[in-house]
Amino acid sequence: MTTKAREKQLSHYNKLLNLNYTDAVQALLADHGVVSGNYFIEESYNKWIAGNIKSPQKNKTISRTGEGLELHHNAEDEYEDMGNPLAIQKQDIPFSLQTAEALCYVDKWEHTILHALIARETKGQHGLRGLNTYLIPTIKAWYIDEETPSSSAPQWIQNCYKTAYLDKDAAKALLTKIINMLDDALKDVTF
Repeated sequence: MTTKAREKQLSHYNKLLNLNYTDAVQALLADHGVVSGNYFIEESYNKWIAGNIKSPQKNKTISRTGEGLELHHNAEDEYEDMGNPLAIQKQDIPFSLQTAEALCYVDKWEHTILHALIARETKGQHGLRGLNTYLIPTIKAWYIDEETPSSSAPQWIQNCYKTAYLDKDAAKALLTKIINMLDDALKDVTF
């Protein structure tokens, strides 16, 4: 990717950070298009809820990891870890929040930004777990510590790395901006 394209990408991330969560999701739907199907196969999900199978089957036809895009559950401002069957059971998440209309495509930075916006808007009630245990550590490893996924890593991981690539300085600056935004928004919150 050219320098100009990376600058445009960084500008896009900064613009997302200045939106509220709902508007950021809408912007990403406009950028990447709507999701073409449900997160889980509905029949499998219903069998799982009824206790007839051990876990629901994910819908593999909606994956865009070939383009370096992941899926984000839009209702993660109300629930945590919505693709995890244990978390779904614990929180009693309805299937309606697993439908195509309740999802959007994101690259790794966009995913991180959405979780930061959720954490900001919910005063840390949602979004922080995914941000602190998965997203920020991945961002740090890939772009700041420069631990490029190895050639033996699954292709989808390599694709996700490349699609959201920022050089070390840009990554540090963006991550610092995200962390400072959260520090400011959550400074008076007690956990």
